Amino acid sequence: MVGADVSGKAVWVLDDVITAGTAMREVVEILEQAGASVAGIIVALDRKEKGQAEHSAIQELAATLAVPVRALVDIDDLISYLADDHGAQNGQHKDATQLAKMQHYREQYGV
Repeated sequence: MVGADVSGKAVWVLDDVITAGTAMREVVEILEQAGASVAGIIVALDRKEKGQAEHSAIQELAATLAVPVRALVDIDDLISYLADDHGAQNGQHKDATQLAKMQHYREQYGV
């Protein structure tokens, strides 16, 4: 591991997105081997993708690691933002095609 000495420290892990949580499990293992305890995980965007069961991948990760996993925003926030006037210009959405793609993605892969 490269960076600060984390031995004996509680750390928060920051990531952009979590898909299945595999990489995050590896990060937590590395940190624990270095003597740190993981206090929680912060994710920039929660895509609310399906996990292995009926829960989202992030919910499963939180349960497996027994740490809080928090997202700054989720896909529903983005869809809502694009669907209302914030994403519109002169009464028209800047990219209605992109909004439709995001909604389809949410329906297909989301919990």
